[in-house]
Amino acid sequence: ADLTPAGYPVAKGWISSRYGERSDPLTGKRSMHWGYDFSGTPGTPVLSVASGVVTWAGPRSTYGNTVEIDHGNGYVTRYAHNKALSVKPGDHVTAGQVIAQLGSSGRASGPHVHFRPHVHRDGSQVCDGQRQAGLAHGRLHVRPGREGQVGVGVVAPVA
Repeated sequence: ADLTPAGYPVAKGWISSRYGERSDPLTGKRSMHWGYDFSGTPGTPVLSVASGVVTWAGPRSTYGNTVEIDHGNGYVTRYAHNKALSVKPGDHVTAGQVIAQLGSSGRASGPHVHFRPHVHRDGSQVCDGQRQAGLAHGRLHVRPGREGQVGVGVVAPVA
């Protein structure tokens, strides 16, 4: 099984917001964005980027309808703002499996999936996956960084 996060969480769409400081689309104020937003048509399938176990599937605060998957070895991915969910906690998923439908639930300015890979070690979060962002041949991948951090590379646009 492919347990290392790789690839995009959608087969069709585009990256509308990257990790980092930005103007908040709802307030216009500068704020930190802790993931990547992939925009597209509402109902577009949202895909797991690696095999794992669903640890959360349901409404989650401002994230709206959210799926979180534990891929083992400290890797966890979050998929937020979905229109509908296709999995439930405890489900085993494979890389590329449909887990939700792209939407605009929660605090969202339009249809997209907020994708956030991160790493936990010994039960506590070490790094938000995106801190060492870099490019990686059109794929999103997690790679070792310094001091236990991980990096994520994304190249746009998605097909």
